[in-house]
Amino acid sequence: MACEYYIGLMSGTSIDGIDAVLVQINEHKMQLVAQLALKWPTMTQNLLHSLCHKDQKNELEKAFEARLAIAHREAYAVEQLLKKANLQASDIIAIGSHGQTVRHMPHRHYSVQLDSGPYLANLSNIDTIFDFRMADLACDGQGAPLTPIFHQLLLGNEHKTTFILNLGGIANLTILENKELICGFDCGPANTLIDAMCKELFDCNYDKNGEIAKQGQINTIFFNDLCSYFADYLNKDYPKSTGRELFNIDAILNLLNNKINKYDIITTLSYFSCYCAVKDIKNYLKTKHPYNDNDNNTNEHNFELILCGGGAHNQYISTCFERELQQEKVKVLTSSHYNISEDFFEAQAFAYFAYLFVHGQNLDLKTITGAQKNSILGCLAPAANGYYSQIMRNYKSTNN
Repeated sequence: MACEYYIGLMSGTSIDGIDAVLVQINEHKMQLVAQLALKWPTMTQNLLHSLCHKDQKNELEKAFEARLAIAHREAYAVEQLLKKANLQASDIIAIGSHGQTVRHMPHRHYSVQLDSGPYLANLSNIDTIFDFRMADLACDGQGAPLTPIFHQLLLGNEHKTTFILNLGGIANLTILENKELICGFDCGPANTLIDAMCKELFDCNYDKNGEIAKQGQINTIFFNDLCSYFADYLNKDYPKSTGRELFNIDAILNLLNNKINKYDIITTLSYFSCYCAVKDIKNYLKTKHPYNDNDNNTNEHNFELILCGGGAHNQYISTCFERELQQEKVKVLTSSHYNISEDFFEAQAFAYFAYLFVHGQNLDLKTITGAQKNSILGCLAPAANGYYSQIMRNYKSTNN
């Protein structure tokens, strides 16, 4: 089978920009060809942030303005990728575009990823696959996270229990037992609360390398309040997914008092993000791999936690994971250890999802999202001279 080119586009809950990749796929084997990251223009970024709050006026008009702005920026990212790879639009089978999540309400069977597949297909002249969550939601699934099936493809290991933790705005955890996908779910916040309070307290977009968190201390009262406030979600069984509807700045401001040092706030929120994931990892190990102090044959590398996403660069958080999981003998790595970029992991996933759509791959996501039926993820926006129209023309000419 010939190699095929796909493009993956991802914008996470943090709304900091678009991650874009161009990959080559041959029978589920992937090779990264080109990558780039684009910041959102300030006006677009502010518009997207505003749409995450339910009380905004003219929300419908703003949403459609945002969809067009997103598609324009995505098209520019595609253009730049093609230049970097010295390829033409006609070389690409399809684009897989995640869009921008502004509302996630799985209990009401919808999730909103702002995007315009037809607009992007028209601007790029490449077939575009988008709106990946709705097929799963239609089958009573959570619609997210979807990336565990990609984690399984790249990181399944016959001799290890592997935890893959994507630290974007929200943290999603994948658990692989050897090469078997056990589960995948949103385990709590990653950067969304930290970023919001960095902007509120320090007028910066995020805590680069965890430098702010390193200067503070964990405030026990604030930490306990966080655990209590979010207890319903944290103690909920998977499958489960969440977003900024729950983990948002308003919730944090309601818990704070003026006596807490601003550095301590960032330190506590950073530790809380670690704690939420560690809690689930320890619970799984306690159930499936009870630790035995007297077992001298235990291989300390049997268990791995692989960090990816922007939060993988936060040295304070990664140190917290190493400390908290030391007794369980879990080795903490970043995805770059396996030659997978921490920043472009999810964009590659959506290139792969486009590949699965094009090849009609029916997915069983019950152990991840709880979907009651298999589904093909995504919706097709065909370009006028894209792969789909060529296939249909060839089909008609062959059968006439």
